[in-house]
Amino acid sequence: ARQGAKIAAARNWIQGLASAGYPIDVVRSTQSEWLQVVDRTQVFMRDFGLTTADALHLALAAAHARTFITADKDYAAVTGAGVPAGLTVLHLTTQ
Repeated sequence: ARQGAKIAAARNWIQGLASAGYPIDVVRSTQSEWLQVVDRTQVFMRDFGLTTADALHLALAAAHARTFITADKDYAAVTGAGVPAGLTVLHLTTQ
């Protein structure tokens, strides 16, 4: 039930962005691509100590983006040789 509430909140947030005119798109993936994302999620959990959700976000970025921008301090461990090839991770800090 707790996860269901989070999914419903995420859906409402995305629907609100789309209604406000933000371009929302879905990246279509094959089963093989999803399995690679799941495998990378497990690696990022192990290597960086990320939660499942944070590791999944990073794995999706590694599969479908060139730049991952975050202000989440949990991603501070994602640096150096551990960053997926072809992905730039930008850590924003507040002052």
